[in-house]
Amino acid sequence: MKTKFCIFLFLLCSIAWSESIGHAIISRSYEDSAKYINFVDTSMTFNTSGKIYSWSIYGTRTGPLFLQVYRKVSGNIYSLVGENAVTTNGTGSQSFSIDYANQIQFQAGDFLGWRFTVTTSHPTVGGVISWGYPGSQESGGVRWVYSDQGITDGEALDFSSADNRTYSIQANFSNTVPEPSGIFIFLVAFVFLYKRCQ
Repeated sequence: MKTKFCIFLFLLCSIAWSESIGHAIISRSYEDSAKYINFVDTSMTFNTSGKIYSWSIYGTRTGPLFLQVYRKVSGNIYSLVGENAVTTNGTGSQSFSIDYANQIQFQAGDFLGWRFTVTTSHPTVGGVISWGYPGSQESGGVRWVYSDQGITDGEALDFSSADNRTYSIQANFSNTVPEPSGIFIFLVAFVFLYKRCQ
């Protein structure tokens, strides 16, 4: 009985302290063709600190993709917090699990970002994420800058260009510090399960 209780407790912690940030993973109106370009999504920010354990996108082509987190420095200047390199697989909804050692650790107020280089299925273009303009109950807004070379953690870029776009991308993360609502749910379930296991 104790074993079952511990398993339930572990699963409960995972659910209560996991969140997502981003936009719906759906097919949108446009396929990005830009290459050697960095984006930061300014339409939403992380509301807590934590680590990203997986990413989801709606892909448009096969090729490399660099999934990133940025921190605002000032004005349109953002510094790179961390980056996960993945490879997309054509068109459709796709998810990428990140090994614990490579999970990006972020702070409240940081932003999602990504980088396109060139695709393998269409070498003349770089975009691999479906995008459109904000739909019902969606926000939108990205900034971008062209850069032939990638940057390393801590380096900054001036994202001088902007548009009201929504990209089909999400980051799934675990909170370093659980939200008050998560703590409440955890405590209620803890008491319930504890009594059931007596």
